[in-house]
Amino acid sequence: MTYWGVREVFLQAKPEPSILSRLGLRKPYILFAGNREPRKNLSRLLAAFAEIPDREIYLVLAGPSGWGPGGLESEAQSLRVSERIVFPGYLSDEDLAAVMASSEAVVFPSIYEGFGLPALEACAVGVPIVAGRVGSINEILGDLPYWCDPLDVSSILGAIVKAIGDSGYDSARARAHASAFTWERSASATIEAYSRAVL
Repeated sequence: MTYWGVREVFLQAKPEPSILSRLGLRKPYILFAGNREPRKNLSRLLAAFAEIPDREIYLVLAGPSGWGPGGLESEAQSLRVSERIVFPGYLSDEDLAAVMASSEAVVFPSIYEGFGLPALEACAVGVPIVAGRVGSINEILGDLPYWCDPLDVSSILGAIVKAIGDSGYDSARARAHASAFTWERSASATIEAYSRAVL
């Protein structure tokens, strides 16, 4: 596999209260970042979020609407958590990096991922990650995430609770891990792969 790279804006990210204020975000919150589509498993994420004992925490679902069945807003209402869920839509890299850096955890419970760049970006900003052990995520992130079974709501819930309760999360190790994923390295690996293919 040719790995992608982490953009510098995430490696240099820090909390920016002015950005949170502009976007209407209140702390504390956990964050999902990505398109809304079936493989992102957002219905189970909402169900897990509804069971979190801490009723003061918010869930931010950032990203474009994507495709597939909608209705997340209706699901949130049915679960009685709509007042604690924020849908800021698409965010620029600068805004997303700041929003990630201010989160309690980034939650990535996908059923499948080809690479999983937002999870690696969460490493770059040094916040805890909750992830389903699917696709290439295990290979890319190693032992950094709080792993969950993405098909089990209770497993997602348990991983989230552990992540937001871990005051000793090793942010420096996460950042160091992410910094090894550069676009220069990605380009070199791609060139090498094409060179092998034509020999």
